[in-house]
Amino acid sequence: MHAIRQSLRNIDQCQRAGLLGCLVKRSTPAITRTTDFVCRSTMLSAQFSGSAFQHSEAAPMSVSAKNASTDFSTNTKEALTLMHNQTKFYAIVEIKNRPYHVAKNDVIIVPRMNDLQIGDVITLDRVREMGSPDYIMQGNPYLDPRYYTIQATAIEHTVGKAIERKHRKRSGISKYVRMTSSYTLLRVCEMDVVDSR
Repeated sequence: MHAIRQSLRNIDQCQRAGLLGCLVKRSTPAITRTTDFVCRSTMLSAQFSGSAFQHSEAAPMSVSAKNASTDFSTNTKEALTLMHNQTKFYAIVEIKNRPYHVAKNDVIIVPRMNDLQIGDVITLDRVREMGSPDYIMQGNPYLDPRYYTIQATAIEHTVGKAIERKHRKRSGISKYVRMTSSYTLLRVCEMDVVDSR
């Protein structure tokens, strides 16, 4: 209870001073957006401090925090610049809920995608990790699609090798069952990290 009172005092002091960047550290490991935290902190201070709080003060705080979240932070810009200066990249991409470790000009064999025609270009936006020989960017669970561009071209729809399986029924009769799977081949035609300069 003492920690809550102390954090509310800190929030009140930040509001009086007009500082947007002064946020209280959370003791839990959960991560929230700064816009949520700023709005929640202003509501808490208005509810518990008893001061005359106007709701018009909450709007500029959330708007400025939203504008700040659309731009890259300085750490993100530095990381993207370091990654952009590298020559080779790899990515762990998720296609149809399966991870694939890919690089530029790789051919990926995925379960058949009926929506794709041969020659169609798709953008892969579910990237768990992207890296180079020197640096790695990891997502939680995915990276922001504004950081990179990865595109793949559908080059072929094919049928896999026939698998014969011996199947025994309860009656004791055994037979062979042929199974085939359909696949789509994708070639990674573009892989690059956005230059944030």
